[in-house]
Amino acid sequence: MHHVNVLRLPQHDYNHLGIPPQKQAMTTILTYAPAIKHTRAHHPESHRRMLSILPMLERAGILDQVEQLEPIPATVEQLRRAHTPELIEFVSQVSTRGGGLLDHGDTYATAETFELARLAAGAASAMVDEIMTGRADNGFALIRPPGHHAETDHVSGFCIFNNVAVAARHAQAVHGAQRVAIVDLDVHHGNGTQDIFYHDDSVLFSSLHLFAPYFYPGIGGLMKRVPGQVKDIHSMSPSPPELVTPGTSASWMRWSFPLLSASGLI
Repeated sequence: MHHVNVLRLPQHDYNHLGIPPQKQAMTTILTYAPAIKHTRAHHPESHRRMLSILPMLERAGILDQVEQLEPIPATVEQLRRAHTPELIEFVSQVSTRGGGLLDHGDTYATAETFELARLAAGAASAMVDEIMTGRADNGFALIRPPGHHAETDHVSGFCIFNNVAVAARHAQAVHGAQRVAIVDLDVHHGNGTQDIFYHDDSVLFSSLHLFAPYFYPGIGGLMKRVPGQVKDIHSMSPSPPELVTPGTSASWMRWSFPLLSASGLI
C-alpha cells in the first residue's frame, strides 16, 4: 500500500486582518492512491498512467501549495450506500481467489484489488470530510481504480467501485448535504454515476463526453433527461483527441451552469 506524507502549509499571522483562524488561507488538499498492485500486464488502465503526475506537480511548485491527505479505505457500509451487497461481495471473492475478470469485457481484479478499490473510494470520502468540516476549501483525489463506469450492481469499463458516488453519499449521510452536484469531464460518458443517481432528486449529474456510434459506453445523448435531476451533455467533437476544445468547453458552460444555478448549487 502506498503511503503519502502530509505536507503542512506555512503558518502566517493573519489576525490583524480580522480573518477567522479557520479561514486564514485557502487550503487545497491532495490525496494520492495509485493502486500499484491493481495492475495487469499490457492493460491500458494501470498505475503507470499516474507515475508522472506527482513529479510534474512538484516541478510546477504545486505540491508545496497543498496539503497531502493520507488515504483511508472505505468501509463496507460506505460502499453499500452506492452499491449492492452482492457486487461488493463478488469483488471481494474474486480478489480472495487471486484475481480474474470481473465482467465479460476486460475489467479485471488482482488479489489486492478489493482492498485498493476500498482505498480509492475511502480517499474520496476522507477528502469530503476535510472540506465539509472546514479544514480544507477544496481538494483533488488522484486515485485509482477509476469509478465512473461502475454501476449500482456491477463493474464496468475498468471501474470497480464508483468513487465519486460513494463520496457524494458520504457527504449526505455523514454531513447532511441536501444537494450534491457531480460534474463529469471525461471522453467517456459516466454511465455508472448516472445509473446510481438515476431516480435521485438530491444529486445533479452533468457529463461532458464524446458521444458517437460504437464509442464506449454507447449511451449519453445530448441533454438526455431522466427521472430526478440527472442531466447529460455530450460533445459534438469528431474524435476523442479533440474533445476538450473552446467550443466544447463553452457548450458545457452553456448547459451546466444554468442547471447548477437553478438547483441552488452555485
